[in-house]
Amino acid sequence: MAAGMASANGEQDTRPVSALPSVQARILAFGAILVAGICGGLIGYSAVKVGCTGTCATPEGVGGVFGAVLAAGGVAVIAVLVLRAMGEWRTIKEKRQMDIMIAAATAALSSEPTEVPPPPPIPPDERGVTGG
Repeated sequence: MAAGMASANGEQDTRPVSALPSVQARILAFGAILVAGICGGLIGYSAVKVGCTGTCATPEGVGGVFGAVLAAGGVAVIAVLVLRAMGEWRTIKEKRQMDIMIAAATAALSSEPTEVPPPPPIPPDERGVTGG
């Protein structure tokens, strides 16, 4: 919603319109980056360990760090793109809802007042009164 608009329960919503994703989405993205970094490090370490003979502590470490940075960087790029898309989608959705509300309010204000017809009379046998 726009800044200063009332929410559905009548409270004033003072937050500005933002494309910032939710905290839960950001935490999940951060977790995915960490998991990808760990997996990439293990893969890099294992790849060097399989191909190396003799003392390979330094190459295994370099392979692990390189794999971790490469995997975490790749997942970070994807996470940023997904979070931006989510935020933009929410902003577009809120703007569309606001446009619908404005159109409905404009139509309600511009329409001619009409008289509501009274309800039809209830027949005597449906009122629960028995004749007698």
